[in-house]
Amino acid sequence: FELLKKAGVKTHYVSADVENATMEVLPGKVFGKGLEVICRLVATGSFIRRYGEYIADGTVLEGGYVECTLKDDAKGDPLVSYYFDGEALDHIGSRDFFYDADEDMIFAQIDLVLNEKTYADVMEALPKIVNDPYRGGFVSLMIHEQYFHPDYRRHLPDFEARVLDACKYLHDRGYVGAHISELTR
Repeated sequence: FELLKKAGVKTHYVSADVENATMEVLPGKVFGKGLEVICRLVATGSFIRRYGEYIADGTVLEGGYVECTLKDDAKGDPLVSYYFDGEALDHIGSRDFFYDADEDMIFAQIDLVLNEKTYADVMEALPKIVNDPYRGGFVSLMIHEQYFHPDYRRHLPDFEARVLDACKYLHDRGYVGAHISELTR
């Protein structure tokens, strides 16, 4: 995140204290009692309470598993889910954003998850996204910062180049860094 900050790319990141494993991020708008987004690398805790019949406690979840729950201990932190039929999914998947007025929810397309593609695949995908008339107006890059760190077991030595070169490619074509909250006001 420090590299992105120095490059002028806006993110949710404010600062970090690596020694104490803490990070400050921009405040979010609270929904009800709050939402909790959990990235699990190991099946344990409430995940086992929910799915223990199907998976052993302590099982490594290769690639991780992300879930979103409502912050409501009394109700067991219920999962948040949303259903779209195939036609709606096709429509949403071909656009940068979709607003569901009935639910007052905004869905944003993530164009590239940079740790999921090779450097060459990232650089090949960018022109296709930029030139797509339905998706080129806003390009969303997802970055998982742990892939920068050499001590992370899945460290990607070229991850810095993937991030900086993708940002440079977009910057050179007139894109500017923006946090999604700036686009959805």
